[in-house]
Amino acid sequence: MLQGIAKDGHVGEWLALDVIKKIFRSENQVMQVDWIFQKGGNYYLVEVKHQEIFQPPPFYGHGLPKWQIKARLEFYERTGIRPILLVIEKPKKAVYAQYLDVLNNSNNFIDTKGNSPRRVFNIEEYNDFTKEAKILGLI
Repeated sequence: MLQGIAKDGHVGEWLALDVIKKIFRSENQVMQVDWIFQKGGNYYLVEVKHQEIFQPPPFYGHGLPKWQIKARLEFYERTGIRPILLVIEKPKKAVYAQYLDVLNNSNNFIDTKGNSPRRVFNIEEYNDFTKEAKILGLI
């Protein structure tokens, strides 16, 4: 049953995207946000990645497509809602997070080439929440 509900929700999301683009006539790209939460009176946008770690050279890291970085940082500039990149690493199941503006301003990244280019940030730029996640039984 849940699979049917989840499938219906997914179909509905794609239909909504068509409505946004064709009826609302969105001026620019449309961004699907993974999560938004409030803490201390501030809202935060969370971009979630569940992926394997990028291997050296030049360093261990995690990242995302450059267009997602641009879209989320522009959203931050216009709204004040700060984006966070949350990485749940597989198969090790580590948890890392950092504000996307901090990562992008660090200049400690590489841009990959190929069919799916990504900006990969050095793992040293992230806050490591693995210990807390394990204590809480989240991983």
